[in-house]
Amino acid sequence: MRLYYIGLFLILLLSLGHRQAEAIEISIAPLATEGTPKALASEYLKRLLEERSSNRIRVKLIPNSDIASEQLLDALSTNRIQLALPEIRSTRTLIPLLQIYEIPFLFRDRQHLHHIQDEGIGERILQQSASQQFKPLAIWDGTSRQLIAEQAQTGPDNNVDRLFQVLRPGTDIAEHPWREVKLSDLARLQTINSTSTLTLTHHSTVNSVLLTSQQFWGSLPDDLKVILSGAVKDATYYARELAEQADQKALENLAERKDLNLYALANAERNQWQKKLRQLYSEHLDKVKLSFTGMIIRD
Repeated sequence: MRLYYIGLFLILLLSLGHRQAEAIEISIAPLATEGTPKALASEYLKRLLEERSSNRIRVKLIPNSDIASEQLLDALSTNRIQLALPEIRSTRTLIPLLQIYEIPFLFRDRQHLHHIQDEGIGERILQQSASQQFKPLAIWDGTSRQLIAEQAQTGPDNNVDRLFQVLRPGTDIAEHPWREVKLSDLARLQTINSTSTLTLTHHSTVNSVLLTSQQFWGSLPDDLKVILSGAVKDATYYARELAEQADQKALENLAERKDLNLYALANAERNQWQKKLRQLYSEHLDKVKLSFTGMIIRD
């Protein structure tokens, strides 16, 4: 009889071990080109999750060819994927509060942006951005945005409210002598208009939100939630490093080109831009965003 109970106990232990060994599969859609900072940071997140969970979490990275951006939210809500990284501008209807991170000239620099994201203000923005369906876990910043035109844009003109148009769904951006460009995109161009000047305004960054569904988050055991949260935090820091390095490399490459002039704003010129744009916040932002922008400016 004693041997019977010992055998039964061993069977129960083996059964428990088998259940613990069953891996939770997480599919991540980075929506990024291979080799870019967001793609590399997603690979880093995959490695952290698998290592720290002792492979209780298995991660699959979904290539762009397997999912279209317009299918993303449906795939999240139906649990076909568990994590996604859409650009914040593409979520302006679904998660309007996150558009705070797209407001031009709100943040003094990347360091100020990261400080806000890592402290109480950023945590409140994420919490208030959650819905019954979706839960934002982190903000990843990418390349910076600049202005390109025939001449350097040393100060704001009468059409600067155009920089706010992207925050309003359904708004068409009219043609204008200057236009907003992503630094990384410009660096990849083979040819640029020889009369162009890139004004280094650094007025915003191309932010992405790491998004999951409330259903998936609620299904995770508490210990795996801790592992996921820690891995996301470290991958977010890594994404920042990669984005800054990529921008620095892009600037170095652009500085060597013969078909583009670079103009760096002086502190007084940047202050002029910032002052003018901030005067327009009340015309383009709702009360909630205005409240947060006030806290961010004072911080």
